[in-house]
Amino acid sequence: MIRGAEVRRAPRLLGANAEVLVDPAVEALVERARDEGYRRGFEDGRRRGLEEVRRAAEILRAGLREVEERLHRSQAEAAEELLAAALEIAGFVVGAVPVAPEALGRRIAEALERLDDERLRVILNPDDRDGVVAALAGAVDLDVVVDPAMPAGSARLEGRWATAEFAPEIAMEAVRRALA
Repeated sequence: MIRGAEVRRAPRLLGANAEVLVDPAVEALVERARDEGYRRGFEDGRRRGLEEVRRAAEILRAGLREVEERLHRSQAEAAEELLAAALEIAGFVVGAVPVAPEALGRRIAEALERLDDERLRVILNPDDRDGVVAALAGAVDLDVVVDPAMPAGSARLEGRWATAEFAPEIAMEAVRRALA
């Protein structure tokens, strides 16, 4: 029986520090196997890593496509809303601001410069007659016809070969085309 301090001592192994002799052929075989294992592991890790990068890139591409589609939809919706608001505002302006007869006369005078017709007549609302005639003073020989059915601020210029309409609705259509 062992007693005392000897119980705590580790037994000593004989030859624990002795050099182990290995056949060089076996040692070379082990070295090649280790290198081959390292190479295969490296290649496998590289292949798996590339595959993960490809999957991540595809997910990123899909996300970017979705963002781009949403952005285009959002821009198109915003443009439609802006156009509707602009047309609504233009409608208020065109409908709420009466066309002064003098301004209508100036627009007719501009049209007269572009029309090449022998005899022209302008059809006006009776309330617009005096202002339009004053604005057209000195213009080409023109027959002025008043028609109570013609809305105030509107006119029609007629000739043998041409007709020109002047109305708030036409101005509104020009605004609509310009904004579209």
